[in-house]
Amino acid sequence: MPMSHCSFKIVNDCDLSIYEQIKSQIISSLYTGKIQEGDQLPSVRELAVEAGVNHKTIHKIYRRLQAENYIQLIPGKGVFVKKRAEEDFSHLRREALLTLFRQTQEKASLLGLNAEKFTQLFLRYCTGHDVKPLACILVDDEEEILAFSGELQRKLKVHLYPVRLDELADRLDEGNPEIDAFKYILTTSWHLEQVQPYAERLRKSVLEIKPAPRIYQEIVTLLQRRNVGIIVRDMSTIHTSFDVFMNIFYPSTSRKFIITPVDNEELVARIGREADVVYSSPFCWNEVRQNIPADKELRTFTDLISDDFIAHLKMLQLFE
Repeated sequence: MPMSHCSFKIVNDCDLSIYEQIKSQIISSLYTGKIQEGDQLPSVRELAVEAGVNHKTIHKIYRRLQAENYIQLIPGKGVFVKKRAEEDFSHLRREALLTLFRQTQEKASLLGLNAEKFTQLFLRYCTGHDVKPLACILVDDEEEILAFSGELQRKLKVHLYPVRLDELADRLDEGNPEIDAFKYILTTSWHLEQVQPYAERLRKSVLEIKPAPRIYQEIVTLLQRRNVGIIVRDMSTIHTSFDVFMNIFYPSTSRKFIITPVDNEELVARIGREADVVYSSPFCWNEVRQNIPADKELRTFTDLISDDFIAHLKMLQLFE
């Protein structure tokens, strides 16, 4: 069985020296199973080119690693991960963990976090324990509210106060005590201008919900070779999808793209005749399934919010 050949990622503007980077990568790769004892490492010249340093520097580093029993230099064959006794690995693992703890604590201190505060945040991050639900007002059309709220509840601990666009004046009134506990207002870019004056009066921060690009990229790719239909629950949802496809992605295709609310029987029937792939909102799935021929490929979508926006909310939630 041929020996695997591993490589290193050398970062020249890193705080760690090239020697420390190679050593830490060998140890971490062994414990994660990325490399095994006896695996071949890059040659002196290969690593010198990769790191952008003189080959003599790499030769000295490899000699030092060999002296510390990490690697073995075999003339005429190459550089290999040294086979070690189990107790050696236990010692190396403890040493690596202590180095990680020390470096992390030093970096946390530079950011103004004492050991107690850092430990508290780290436990929150790792376990979710003691993380307070993020209190957000969600403003959009009804179908988007249903979709976004379901996704936010699945992925995050979020306390949501849903407000339809046609309820803005009544629900986001300064005299409404129900909204006092909510710090943020979530909405999409299509409604920012409409929502911003209310947020300013209430002194609340507006967070723009970023759409997940996956669903749009998937449909645009399909449009290069297949006709696509999209059926949503109500008319107010259409502007978002239409703007995204026609004004952002500019699909250059001769294929048909039809989007309609489910109550437009004429367009639903046309989609049933002409579309090869039909996307249905999950909130009208059963109705669409009953009206689309069985030989059509029927798909739905559940994740509409970008991973970056979800990550941003998680960060806010962690530090609440």
